[in-house]
Amino acid sequence: MALAPVITDCAIIILSLLLFHSLAHLKPLLLLLSFCGALLLLYLARENWCNPLPDTATLSEKQHSLLEGALVNVLSPHPWLFWFTIGAPVLYTAWKQQPAQAFLFLSSFYLFLIGSKVVTALSFGIYGRFLQDKYRIIIMRVLSCVLVFFAVLLLWKGWTQL
Repeated sequence: MALAPVITDCAIIILSLLLFHSLAHLKPLLLLLSFCGALLLLYLARENWCNPLPDTATLSEKQHSLLEGALVNVLSPHPWLFWFTIGAPVLYTAWKQQPAQAFLFLSSFYLFLIGSKVVTALSFGIYGRFLQDKYRIIIMRVLSCVLVFFAVLLLWKGWTQL
């Protein structure tokens, strides 16, 4: 399940980059994308902060296939929104500066994305029954703060380019 983005994101990234490349000369649109990306991150942070914790008993009972995960990923608006508003602009800019930076961005992005999913699944599988809700809430809120931090960075970048 953690590998689903590797399968589905290639098409999403290519479409996002093609669209971004065709619009790259429109500075106001790029600023709008930057602000939309920041709003998306703030929305995800709020959702992460406010949503109730899932029941670990029901999570461990579910079996997910790679195909099911890929289908969910491609039909979910989150990867599309991420790549159209955040990922493609970062990747495009990195490629223009130096192609190695674009490769570093993609490789580190997927290393952390897939790695964090695998570590989380293994941790909850092994230690989930011992992890109290208050600690799970703290973890989720810290991650929400990280999302807010990146949203502020995007807003700052957009603001300085005005």
